[in-house]
Amino acid sequence: MLTVTRLKLSNICQYDEIDIPIETGLMAVCGRNGSGKSTLLRGLMYGLTGLVDGSWGTQANLQKDGCITPGYVVVTIKDDQTNKEYIIKRYSTAGTKFPDSVTEFHNGEYKEVATRRKTVDAYLGELYGISCALLFQLCWGRQGQL
Repeated sequence: MLTVTRLKLSNICQYDEIDIPIETGLMAVCGRNGSGKSTLLRGLMYGLTGLVDGSWGTQANLQKDGCITPGYVVVTIKDDQTNKEYIIKRYSTAGTKFPDSVTEFHNGEYKEVATRRKTVDAYLGELYGISCALLFQLCWGRQGQL
């Protein structure tokens, strides 16, 4: 089973930088309206799938206003069967200077296993056992927000 163990946002929406370790079990995110609860969830889904829900527009809308440094999302997932960790990094800026990537961590070594959007999506689809696009639709297919 794959388990999300960390979420990091940098220059995404209202966040300069936030790094959240995610423990197993029930987790609650509480805060006032506009404090960034939905941004965390959307950032997680963007990291896992590379897609942004329709109410946000495009990936460029993830970029923090007025910030020149490209924003990015990092999601770390662990495979409980193989004990491997996968670090997924996706930028808010498209282009060759800022390619998406997946890095595998196993036995104390890091190995980049996929770069660029299409290769990353294909690699993650194999890892998840479901395409990134279908995972996105299953997660956001509520209240007609596709």
